[in-house]
Amino acid sequence: MIVFVALIMILLIGFLGLAVDVGHFSMVKTQLQNAADAGALAGAAAFQTTRDPYNEAIFYVKQNKSDNVNLIEADITCQDAGNLLTSCTVPAAVKIQVTIRRAPGSNGNGGPVPTYFAKILNTSGAFDTVQVAASAKAELKAGKPHLIPLQ
Repeated sequence: MIVFVALIMILLIGFLGLAVDVGHFSMVKTQLQNAADAGALAGAAAFQTTRDPYNEAIFYVKQNKSDNVNLIEADITCQDAGNLLTSCTVPAAVKIQVTIRRAPGSNGNGGPVPTYFAKILNTSGAFDTVQVAASAKAELKAGKPHLIPLQ
């Protein structure tokens, strides 16, 4: 009976650790999504002004944090009616996409997200960190004074 209880306790602790790690990744994903949404909406709003949409998007991304790490990097692309543009120039661009990553190589954003319990249960080191990303699109419709967030 004691052996059975010990095995069940190990299993329950493993599931508790999984719940904590998944909750942490979900929190980081939500923070990245908020930053991407802010950047995309600010960039699209800049299409109506003389401000640079790229710089506006980066400015609003940098106002956010992910897991207490300042965000400083984002992949920003602009489109006209259907083609990717090499720059976010006004009036050619009408759509903007902001993608933010916490992954290897994105050290400006803190790199990949560390796990808490998965690294205890994993001896190979494969689950010490997890990559998380979020993306947002926004579009300025011609002749309409409002922005349309896209998913």
